Amino acid sequence: DNELENRFYRIRIDPVTGAIGSIFDKELRKELVNKRSPYKLNQYIYDKGTPPGRFKDFKDINTGGRLPNYWGPRDHQRFTSRCLNVSVGQAGPVRHSLIVRVQGEGCSKIEQEIILYNDLKRIDIVNRLTKKERLAKEGVYYAFPFAVNRGDFRCDLPNAVISPATDQLSGAGRDCPAVQHWVDVSNADFGVTWATREAPVVEFCGI
Repeated sequence: DNELENRFYRIRIDPVTGAIGSIFDKELRKELVNKRSPYKLNQYIYDKGTPPGRFKDFKDINTGGRLPNYWGPRDHQRFTSRCLNVSVGQAGPVRHSLIVRVQGEGCSKIEQEIILYNDLKRIDIVNRLTKKERLAKEGVYYAFPFAVNRGDFRCDLPNAVISPATDQLSGAGRDCPAVQHWVDVSNADFGVTWATREAPVVEFCGI
């Protein structure tokens, strides 16, 4: 079964990438995953960096092939994940989960666990990677395209909460802030707070 549900959320796993294709908030009656994004939520993306030449005939990203270039003149060798299987993880009186095993460039093993709690409006996502050693340039990303229309970002830095779009000096590097605990995106009606325990570097960009 590719669905996980409690009284707060209904979550669907994308059968191709193994990422989260839908999070429906039952209280708000809103979809929280941006369907217009080229990425799913918590989608694994591997980037080999900029090659010397240009690729042709990019495959569609949802086939698990190379991703098209979204970065103007630069080219990237980007690969996404392919779902291997989905199984039931925890199933108890406090929480229950799905475990998604995927195959992805740069790792010998990738496992994603999505956890829902019976009495908490909270979703935990645990990504476990067995990384292959590689000395060349590379990057590993997880995408989080939230559907918060006209939302404002705020992030928790050491001893400060800032909006990365407006609270930095002109010319400052805005691509990779190291957040202390969380990033929030909200509009006048609702918002989503994304908290991180072991991956503090975030990017406010196409991925």
